[in-house]
Amino acid sequence: MPTSQKHPFLILTISLVIGIVLYIYTELQISLYVTIIVALILIIIKFSKTLKEALIIIFLVLYGCSMSYYKLKSEEFEKLITIEGICSSYIGGNGYLVLSKLGNIYLSKYNILFYLKKKSNPKTKAKEINKQIPLEGDSIKFQCKLKRTNFSSNQFDKYLKYAGIKYKTKFITSFTILSKNHITISRKIQKYFISKIDSLYKDNTVSAIIKAICIGDRTTISSETKNLFTITGCVHLLAVSGLHVGAIFLLISNLLKLIPIKKKYIELICLPCIWIYTLITGASPSAIRASIIITFIILGKSFNKDDNKLNILFASAFLTLIINPMMLCNISFQLSYSAYTGIILFYKPLSLFLQKKLKLHRIIANAMSICTSAQILITPLSFYYFKDVNITSIIINTIIMPLTAPLLYTSVITLLLPYKISFFLAIIPDFISRLLITILNLLSHIVYNIHIENISVLHILFTYFTILSLFSLIIKRNKKMLITTYIALITQTFYSCLYNLII
Repeated sequence: MPTSQKHPFLILTISLVIGIVLYIYTELQISLYVTIIVALILIIIKFSKTLKEALIIIFLVLYGCSMSYYKLKSEEFEKLITIEGICSSYIGGNGYLVLSKLGNIYLSKYNILFYLKKKSNPKTKAKEINKQIPLEGDSIKFQCKLKRTNFSSNQFDKYLKYAGIKYKTKFITSFTILSKNHITISRKIQKYFISKIDSLYKDNTVSAIIKAICIGDRTTISSETKNLFTITGCVHLLAVSGLHVGAIFLLISNLLKLIPIKKKYIELICLPCIWIYTLITGASPSAIRASIIITFIILGKSFNKDDNKLNILFASAFLTLIINPMMLCNISFQLSYSAYTGIILFYKPLSLFLQKKLKLHRIIANAMSICTSAQILITPLSFYYFKDVNITSIIINTIIMPLTAPLLYTSVITLLLPYKISFFLAIIPDFISRLLITILNLLSHIVYNIHIENISVLHILFTYFTILSLFSLIIKRNKKMLITTYIALITQTFYSCLYNLII
């Protein structure tokens, strides 16, 4: 296996990423058979250590390229085709993800409505037509023409393609709902908790926030509340992510410590608990990533293996990309791993600096450090994708973070306890939610955004090179790192000037 002794998965992940990027930008079609042949050569023939490491890198590049082609390739259907499948989930409110034998399909809601209105009596009321619209979990059958999604086309097509959705419906000539509500057990549990939250919290804003933070349901959040969280840079709190999974892990492990069990076994018991929580909350990609990382860390500790956090982080990324290479194109995936990497690299040095040099209290220093370290590597990507960055979000998140954990913990406890007890305890998360909204409304007046246009991928790569060089210089403080930092700064400046002249 290629090493860097401390971070072997860093090398493996980079090799895999190169293969994926190679296909995305060149559409180079490498057969899976070629990849399999290279794998067999590695297994059968004995090579020297250096040559074997080089072949593993070549294999991963080929695997990334060939699997990307395999995941994205699709047939063309010029004629009408009959499809049976299940409406797995909603996409953007205007369509459905349909799971079928043919693959994942984007079924437009407008196509269904157009067909139903065309076939119905002109006097048919809108309510009666809406009753024929499928719900999540419904088994459906329809006839239509399919169009391939194309990642070189518009932005929505790219999103569908990278999400593993190969087709979208062109128009529908027949449509029927075969059976209703084939929903999973985890979804049924989620719906039970949603109904309990609605009965405990009468204020719509409070119940919507608690549903989003606890169980990942954001369907009832008003546009005003969503905008408030977005402009203050706290919208990540409304989606179950690594922050929430980590907090739940700490809650369960602390509760288990009340029982006389060895620490090693406590953490192993926590594993199925956090995966159950991840499934109940909708199994969002960010929650799954956090669960994988925590699983790797716990298993590493339990079996006395290397617990290098950066290596574990890249091991989880490697596993994710091996299964689905197109996750690399997911913005959430990129932002999550940027944040995790930033926390691993910068959190401790920054916290020590704030405590020793600026004499800040440990709790304040830790809160500021975790927000700032996560933001360092997220910021370049935010400029690239969104063109805007809220520079006050670090301050706002530092203020808000101490409220998030108590809100999550008290809300989860009220959901797990019997209703008669939860009814009296619900006053605590209700109060914290209202306090959170009040503070965000006050802080929304200090928000300041920086807007930058015309950013290329090379800008981002050079920026990361500069950030990591500066960090290495601060940590190691040797001549080699000083020269590397000078090269990074000069390269960044030269490219930016040249790019601006050309553009």
